Amino acid sequence: MTQTTRPKLSREVIIEAAMRLVDQHGVGWLSMRKLGAELGVEVMTLYYYLANKNAVLDGLVDHVLAKVRFDAVGPAAHWPDWLRGFAFSFRQALMSHPGVLPLVAAQQFDGHRVIDAVLAAKAALTSAGFSPQRASHVLSAVATLVLGHAQPKSPPPPPNPAKENNHRNRSAAATPTTPASPSPSTP
Repeated sequence: MTQTTRPKLSREVIIEAAMRLVDQHGVGWLSMRKLGAELGVEVMTLYYYLANKNAVLDGLVDHVLAKVRFDAVGPAAHWPDWLRGFAFSFRQALMSHPGVLPLVAAQQFDGHRVIDAVLAAKAALTSAGFSPQRASHVLSAVATLVLGHAQPKSPPPPPNPAKENNHRNRSAAATPTTPASPSPSTP
């Protein structure tokens, strides 16, 4: 009997497989069942590594945002350059996996890498003379600008034939089936 070789599972392997599926089909298509099939394992096996689908989605966001850099290099007076570098890095990370963009735009970030990066950026801006509150507002404004700029660049979700057929069926049911005949009141 031959044994099929499966990749050794880990949280990272599962997140990378989920990323491939999202890149190909969009985030709305992703399910734990499809992810398990992609990895050649039963769905319940995934729950050993990740508690639920939300944990997978958080992992996708964390994976993409781990690429974002905020390099506070040089004197504090260079904070505009730091922010520009952050904006470019953030946009580049988003565009590397545009299927994850809706998750980034809609979610609070719980990933440790994201939190560490935000804290480092906030500390750098504070050392440049910003109040902690102002540093948070500046980071939020730049992130919102980047998200808004990246969104139109992301591809539209692939068509969902099941949804289109359902829409057509509902439209057909709503359309009257009586034959068209001139109405006596129509000139």
